[in-house]
Amino acid sequence: MTIEQIKEKLNSEDHNLRIEACEELIEYPDDAIDILIETFHDKNPLVRFQAAKSLSEIGDDSIKPLINTLKDNDDTITQKYVILALKDIANTTVAEELINALDSTDFAIRKFAAKALGEMEVEEATDKIMELLTDGDWGVRTSATKALGDIRATKAIDAIKKARRAATGDKEFKKVANKALKKIDPKPKKGKKTTKKTTKKTTKKSETKKTTKKTENKTTSKKSTKKTENKTKTKKSETKPKAKKETKSKAKKTTKKSSTKTKSPKKIAKIDIKKRRILGRKKRLSTLKNRRK
Repeated sequence: MTIEQIKEKLNSEDHNLRIEACEELIEYPDDAIDILIETFHDKNPLVRFQAAKSLSEIGDDSIKPLINTLKDNDDTITQKYVILALKDIANTTVAEELINALDSTDFAIRKFAAKALGEMEVEEATDKIMELLTDGDWGVRTSATKALGDIRATKAIDAIKKARRAATGDKEFKKVANKALKKIDPKPKKGKKTTKKTTKKTTKKSETKKTTKKTENKTTSKKSTKKTENKTKTKKSETKPKAKKETKSKAKKTTKKSSTKTKSPKKIAKIDIKKRRILGRKKRLSTLKNRRK
């Protein structure tokens, strides 16, 4: 397909044909660069995105025209797609131009430049991106935080934490900040706070051990006291019946003795009757003897 036929496609009302035209222009790099940059004004974002992609595939030859467009063109949409194309090329000159773009008066350019530098992992841009953490635009702050996480800039940890503290009530920004901090340092070093926590844990463990020992001692002492009490109770219970038996036997003996010593009046009366009968018999016998004589 000739360049003229491709241009005709770009003028089509069907956006799919315009996307195909952007893909086909890669085969004509000398003519394609200016045409693709002009395509950044297309009303369809998919066509604009494909134009940026085609410029990045053309490579180094498209760097200068793109940088000039970024400097001279005030249209934010055009600048955004220029940055997208430059990001995919990922050249040192591209990095320098994107760092300069961080000072743009337009928030969209600052945002996309920070994002591009983060995805390119340009460490030289760390200081400039850190300045954007206090930017007035929320999108710029979030893209700067993400970029610092992508770069894995350890020097930006304190700045990100400060920005996170300043974002009171902003849950979304805090999530972005937490993700960035995890990327920078997935395993944070144990500082004073962690040592304090560990000391607290150790003291708690020692206290729990002490309390368990105390409770064990108490339980053992209680058990021993219970055992001694049970022993004493058993001894008492053993001694009690013996004492009862002894007291019963003593009482019986005393009763026998008392019975022998002190007789009841009924028994005394019976003895008197027996004595009288015996005396009566003796008298009768004596009288009978006397008569026989």
